[in-house]
Amino acid sequence: MLRILLALLLIAWVPAAASAQGKSRAGGADAMLQQWDDHDGTLDLAEAKKAAAARFDALDRDHDGTLDATELRRILSAKDIRQADPDKDGTLDKKEYEALVEKRFKAADKDNDGTLDKKELNSSAGKALLRLLQ
Repeated sequence: MLRILLALLLIAWVPAAASAQGKSRAGGADAMLQQWDDHDGTLDLAEAKKAAAARFDALDRDHDGTLDATELRRILSAKDIRQADPDKDGTLDKKEYEALVEKRFKAADKDNDGTLDKKELNSSAGKALLRLLQ
């Protein structure tokens, strides 16, 4: 009887957890626009770079001015790190991180107007950018 009750609780909990995860992902663009937006409903490159600088500083737990694979876990894959690391030292300094942010910003800016709206931020390219900013 206890097993059945636990199974039912688990069955009820899994969809609720999945729904909550979906809501938090969808709120990524909204959260970014609320935090860094100048109230025009879009995110420009300067705002993205400001957010990136703050995120870099928060991720740099050892305060050595670089981010290694451990600090970038869940944000960038090893392949992404290698591609964004022109000096091939296995870390990203703040300039390399901001260059990656700019690259991802431009990839998300489908209409090339220099700003990202909610639709662009919710695209796959926009979500890749948001992982660097939030």
